[in-house]
Amino acid sequence: MPARLPTARLGGAPGRTAGRRWTWGRALLVVALPLGGEGTCGGLEAGPWLQQPTATSVVVMWETVEPTRGVVRFGAAAPLDREATDGRLDTLHEVTLTGLTAGSTVHYTTVSQTRCGTTITTEPAAFVTAPAPGAPVSFAVVGDTQDQPSVWQRVAARVNAERPAFLIHCGDIVGDGLEAREWREEFFAPARTLLAHVPFLAVLGNHEFDSPLYYRYVANPAPEHRCAWRYGDVEFFLIDSERGLEEGSEQFLWLDAALGASEAPWKIVVVHRPPWSSDLDDYGDAQRTRAAEGDPRTRPVIPLLERRGVDVLFCGHVHDYERTWPLREGRVDEERGVVYVQTGGAGGHGETHAPARSWFTAHVRACHHYLLVNVLGGTLDLKAYDDEGRLFDHWVRRKTLPARVEAPRRDGAPWRVANRDRHPHPHRQD
Repeated sequence: MPARLPTARLGGAPGRTAGRRWTWGRALLVVALPLGGEGTCGGLEAGPWLQQPTATSVVVMWETVEPTRGVVRFGAAAPLDREATDGRLDTLHEVTLTGLTAGSTVHYTTVSQTRCGTTITTEPAAFVTAPAPGAPVSFAVVGDTQDQPSVWQRVAARVNAERPAFLIHCGDIVGDGLEAREWREEFFAPARTLLAHVPFLAVLGNHEFDSPLYYRYVANPAPEHRCAWRYGDVEFFLIDSERGLEEGSEQFLWLDAALGASEAPWKIVVVHRPPWSSDLDDYGDAQRTRAAEGDPRTRPVIPLLERRGVDVLFCGHVHDYERTWPLREGRVDEERGVVYVQTGGAGGHGETHAPARSWFTAHVRACHHYLLVNVLGGTLDLKAYDDEGRLFDHWVRRKTLPARVEAPRRDGAPWRVANRDRHPHPHRQD
């Protein structure tokens, strides 16, 4: 969705200390979360939320109204017997928990010590670490949570009920990324329960304006505007559609090299703007003439995705749902095609599709929604639900994976998925 031009920008280079100001969002979050000994030294501004989940670590972040010294207490069960801190007196805390075990549940709480001696303690929460290769992976995907907090709150509750291991966000997290109030009130407050238990990774949308606040609140692996990140058998490649993606650009060359070096069985690219789209008016007036078939900022990467064997691309920007057929070289190719899933329906005001069906479209739906994706061995299962929890699209891709040593389950037995993954039809549309 085209972003309105900002009236003012925050100065300074991107960083996680920019953009602090008083807002009513502080009062909202202080009331919404149980706090201990808040006193006259303020309370909790936002969080906690989780970033960068791996098999052995995770980043815990939260924000307080006044500068505090932050500690995370964590462990396999209560009482929590380990502690970690970022060692700073600050309003924003970013604490990395290390020494965790793959595929395990970790319980934690954040404790903030104020300058006047009071303590702010958050409710106990839990998350799961990334599994070893070969284990099942379950994650959710959303996009465009901007502008309508009540919708995002409803979607976030549905996502949380599914208990995914992590969340992928396709950008346009808020309506104006330069406004701290919107981050707190539009994104963090409506989804506080979900974000305390489910780590999220996000790409920049056009509504973030490459704001310092994005880099304050989102802690992707460096350099943050783009990164590669593996979770079990799936590797994600997050790129920024607001920077150049033309052939020969820095991001294009990085993506080419990162995809080429990947040994993950499943490769998924995440970007904000859709390379393929049937939107009514974002890419021309489809009511009156033939419109462009996708966003010119991201279409240059299509041949690269095909050449490097990408399975799925998730995107947002257009506020509806669209899944393409597997596409390669401008036509449907069920054997080797890339599937593009546009999921821009977690909050923004709805849009609609062109009046005539596009040749590349497998399924469209104009509604607020979220995705749930399960990956096990050679099977990727995608389901799309509306904000009332009704299933409206289901797609399965199957492929034969190379032989490998299977990762053990927690009880020591193998998952035994290798033979079951062999299927005469590598891709199946349901």
